[in-house]
Parts: sequence; structure tokens; C-alpha cells
Amino acid sequence: DLGRLDLASDDWILPVLRAAPGLSQDGPFDIEERTEQPLVVFAFRTALTSDEKREAFHSVAATLDGKEAWAVPWPLPEEGLRPASVPGFAPDFGPAYRRAGEILQEHMRSGTESFRKASLVALEEEVRRIFRYFDGTVAEVRDAAPSGAEDVVRAIEAERDRRLAEALERFEPHAVASLCSVRVVFVPEARARMRAENAGPIEVRVDALTRHVRGLPEAVTADGPVPPRARPPSGTPRPRTRGGPGKARSPRGPRARSRSAAARRPGP
Repeated sequence: DLGRLDLASDDWILPVLRAAPGLSQDGPFDIEERTEQPLVVFAFRTALTSDEKREAFHSVAATLDGKEAWAVPWPLPEEGLRPASVPGFAPDFGPAYRRAGEILQEHMRSGTESFRKASLVALEEEVRRIFRYFDGTVAEVRDAAPSGAEDVVRAIEAERDRRLAEALERFEPHAVASLCSVRVVFVPEARARMRAENAGPIEVRVDALTRHVRGLPEAVTADGPVPPRARPPSGTPRPRTRGGPGKARSPRGPRARSRSAAARRPGP
């Protein structure tokens, strides 16, 4: 898709710059250049699967040269967007696409790791349940027929091993992302010289579509300061949580069932 964002005025520039974290609110705000630049917006559909499936949509904006890319809210607002025709415009999306993929991977890293740990916790629960059921069955068989029960016990243990292998396959976590659309939007862009907090002047750029301020100090993003990554204590899994807006969660395959239903069943 090829489009253009039309705005009646440039009143959007200063409010966005003044709201950016890490920039001094005392000014000066010197807007040095206003241009129109193409942005490529990639839409991805992601799926995290194990014994359940979580799906979501993500958007990543990138410059055509792929030097800059950032995650943007899904979906983008449509106000002011109109179709555009640019004869001879045939860009190479390769650099932008590769950079967008890196941003998507980084954007999903925390959620993917949380999902992986939750899948491992669920696998441990399933393995304990299988052992509890089959070990109890073996004990009952041996109590009922102390002699001549070994053939039955071997059959029960073989079934237990089959169920364990099935559980390992069912609970193995996978992450997949597929490209849904590519949209090129010619957007108003402004370049401004400002002062960072407790620092000298810096040059930043902001576009009217995503309202993302580029050129901020490294420790700051559009969502605020980036905290250092911390590892959870060893052996402490993250709690299983439902997906947020734009995410769906559903059982995976015909064998999927709720934990409470599994606990009530007499068998594995």
C-alpha cells in the first residue's frame, strides 16, 4: 500500500517534542527543517504456541534505508491518510525489512521468554500428573496381584513413557512471526535542535505519523527511561498471565484441556 499523510498545519510538532522524555522543557526548541519523507510500516502477525496459542499483531516503522526502525502501536490511526501515486517509485525493502525484524524480535523478547517459562512450568505439572497416575496404577496392580503382575506393569510403564513423550512434544514452545502487510507512507517530518536534560544541544527528528522522536539519548525511549535488564532469581518462573489488548489465547490441538479439568480426571 502506498499513501500520504496530509495535515492542515504543523501544530503537532511542538507538543510531541515537549512531551518527549529526556529533553529539557526549558527550550530552546529550534525547528530547523520540515520535509516529507517515506516511512515503511510493516505489520506482523505473531503466534506463541505450546499447549496453548497466543496470537497478536505488531507494527514496526522503518526508514527506507533500514538505518532506523521502531515499534509503533497497532493499528495506526487512519485520520489524514489517503492513497498516493508516485510514478517510478520502486524502493528496495530489504534493508528496512531486516531492521524491522530485529526490532520485532527485541520488542517481543520479554513476552516470548515469559511464555517459554510458563510452558516449562506447565510441562512440569503435566509430568508430575502423569507419574502420579501411572505410579499409583502400578502400585494398585502389584497390591492386587503380587505374583504374575510384571507383564501388566511393563505395559503400564510403556504407556507412561508414551504419554511423557507426547507431553514433551505438546508443551514445547514455538514462536513464529509472519508478515501481513507493507505500507509506505509519505509523512511530514521535522528536524529540530534541542537540549537534552543535563546535557548540551542535540538534533532530533520526529514524524507526524508515529510521533516517534528519533535522536534521543540512548538511555531514553519514547516510553520513558529504559531500566537495566534483570534476571529473575534462578528457579523462579514468571506467573502465567493472559495476553493484553490485541492478543488472543486459545487451546492448541484437540488434546488441549483446562488445568482444572485435567486435575479432576481419573486418568492422565
